[in-house]
Amino acid sequence: LAKTAVRNAEFELDRAIAKARTSLETAYHGVIRDMGKLEAARMNLDRMKQHFAIVDARHAQGNAGDLDLIDAEQGVKSAEIAVDAASHTLIVSKMSLNRLIGRDLNEPLALEPVGEYVKEPVLPLDEYISLALRHRQEPALLEDNLANAEIELDKARSGLLPQVSFRGSLSDDGSWSIGVDLSKVLPRDYAAELSVKTAENAVVTAQHNLGATKEAIVVEVTSMYYALLEAEAYLDLAKSALEKAAATVSVRETQYKAGAATHQDVTLAIAALSDAEIDLANAEANCFAARSRLVDAVGAK
Repeated sequence: LAKTAVRNAEFELDRAIAKARTSLETAYHGVIRDMGKLEAARMNLDRMKQHFAIVDARHAQGNAGDLDLIDAEQGVKSAEIAVDAASHTLIVSKMSLNRLIGRDLNEPLALEPVGEYVKEPVLPLDEYISLALRHRQEPALLEDNLANAEIELDKARSGLLPQVSFRGSLSDDGSWSIGVDLSKVLPRDYAAELSVKTAENAVVTAQHNLGATKEAIVVEVTSMYYALLEAEAYLDLAKSALEKAAATVSVRETQYKAGAATHQDVTLAIAALSDAEIDLANAEANCFAARSRLVDAVGAK
């Protein structure tokens, strides 16, 4: 029992550490994500300013209307607001990370860039489940609880068994006389029977808890496994969308200069490119988070 209590305490400590680590990793990748969003917003502002300069030049030549010029100017202002909003979000993210680290909320952060997310080989799902059942501490702790419950059941059942005593004596001629006494309380021992029933229920409960915990681990690992696969699939999609959006902006700007596209065509393409950049930042952050959650679910160090 003492050994089980120690293991339970160690498990609670490890779980608290793992929870803190997961929260810290989530906050860290959140800061990286928001840094990417701010960078995307700044690039979008630069593109909007460049487009405004083109529209302004065409307007001076009489090749663009007043509404186009006003709309282009509004696009720059909107992009500036987006930069401010992204900057504010990043400030809050950094404060949250500082809080988790235990530092002053406004203390500057010098984060090492995590770089681009790189896919790593993924094991079959069954192997992750096997690793989790082998490395996670919950099943081992519950197996100890089950073993202790079975020991208590054996003790309780012994109270219903006849009491056996042995006696022996040595005679003068050197021979032994051995006797066995059996004693049993004739009335029913309801207290002993109740103890047995209670111990049996404890064993059944321990067995159920062990099975339910293993099933919960399987469900958790399966969920995290598919979440990682989906996150990586969305990352591939986000990269393709970004390439398409960048190419569309280039085409629309060329067409606009040649008079084959409108100002609205260009602004819509620029807005789509900005959205694609933000989607990519989100997709990469989701991949990092999904990988961390799978590692935590497996429990292997």
